[in-house]
Amino acid sequence: MNLMQLGWRALTDDRPYVKGLIGDLAGMSKLHIELFIAEANVEKARLKHKLLLMIAAGITISIAVVFFLLAVMVSAWDTPYRMHALFGVPLIMLIIGSILYALASASGSTNAPFERTKSELKKDAEWVMELL
Repeated sequence: MNLMQLGWRALTDDRPYVKGLIGDLAGMSKLHIELFIAEANVEKARLKHKLLLMIAAGITISIAVVFFLLAVMVSAWDTPYRMHALFGVPLIMLIIGSILYALASASGSTNAPFERTKSELKKDAEWVMELL
């Protein structure tokens, strides 16, 4: 019998509740791992869905903006405001794009990833501290 087994036996023989506590901790660890995996899969699917929607929206809006800009510039071609249209429309689009970029950068997720796992770990840590 090695030293580690002797230490384990001495710890559990004198205090039978330690075996139960260790079993409870092992069960909670398994539960937390399962919860973490489930939340990771949900977060991964959510991010993938959001990314695909953003790519589709970006492509669609880009094509629409190009055709809109061409329509404005072609309609102003034979007028004295041709230069205003050629420089003003892209400038306005640049300003709008900058504002949208700033809004997108400032907006964050409403809930933190793995929030449930963190709260469960905190509850369990408090429970273990009460027992000890």
